[in-house]
Amino acid sequence: MAEGLAVVRKKAAARVPRGWESVRTLLSRQEGFTLIEMLAVILIIGILVAVATISVPRFLADASKSGLKQTIAAVQVAAERFYHNHAEKRYPVGKSFANEVALAIDVE
Repeated sequence: MAEGLAVVRKKAAARVPRGWESVRTLLSRQEGFTLIEMLAVILIIGILVAVATISVPRFLADASKSGLKQTIAAVQVAAERFYHNHAEKRYPVGKSFANEVALAIDVE
């Protein structure tokens, strides 16, 4: 009897055209994502958002400090240039220095 059942299955398989799937296979196929897969994706996105939330303000603060350091360096260069360009060899003070620094920073 087992041999007869095997023959019937072979004939049934031969009748289904190649590349076609049986109705049973189509109905049993799962489509979509499982709950575990969805939770894993949400967890990964949450971790990325947490890292970005912590890192971005620090990067902005570092950028601000870097900008201030560049401005201070430009003022220092302008003061040194003033010192070397004037015969009395003194550092500038007052409004004239502020004007020269503003010009030096704008030029650079």
